[in-house]
Parts: sequence; C-alpha cells; structure tokens
Amino acid sequence: MISGLWIAQIDAHGNKAGGVAVFVNGKVLGGDSAFIWSGTFQESGDSFKAAVHVKQYDQTVQSIFGIAEYDMHIDGKIQGDRITGTGTSPSLGPTKLTVTLIKRADV
Repeated sequence: MISGLWIAQIDAHGNKAGGVAVFVNGKVLGGDSAFIWSGTFQESGDSFKAAVHVKQYDQTVQSIFGIAEYDMHIDGKIQGDRITGTGTSPSLGPTKLTVTLIKRADV
C-alpha cells in the first residue's frame, strides 16, 4: 500500500518545506531543492513509522531548522493515499513538526 511516489509537506511552527519521496521495500529515498532524505519505514494497519536521515547538499539554501544534518523520526496515520503525522528529532530538541504525505504514483 505505501510503495510509491509521495509528496511531503512539512510545517515546523509556520516554517514550511516540501519535497518528494519514494517508499519501496521498507526504504525511503527523497529530498528537496537542498536536502536528501534516506531511511526506512514500517506500516502496520493504519500506523506508519519512519526513521529518516536528512543531509544538506546545497549550502546556498537555508534550512528551516538552521542545521545541515539530522535524523528525523516520523509517526503517522495512514488514511488512503494520505499520511498525516508528527516528526521529532534529537537534534531539534522538543520541536515537533507536522508531516503530511500525499501519494502521487504507485511503484
């Protein structure tokens, strides 16, 4: 069900970012105009979990968090072709962000 091409919309207290991600065989790969994302995911029923490493490749684009590399943990709920959830990172302290994933194509 999760395998496919997804749009990612991220909101961190009004700071917004977005990108694309491919989910297939328990792995996620993606990014945006300045960062690459790589990691793993799990789904169970309507529950979604992902562990993603985020690394900046274009230093001319400012990070919404002000750091160039960090790990992100996402917990979400699957509702058809949409996943909504929250993201946390030890590097960001207590900051939580809202993550919305929208499926655009099957793999």
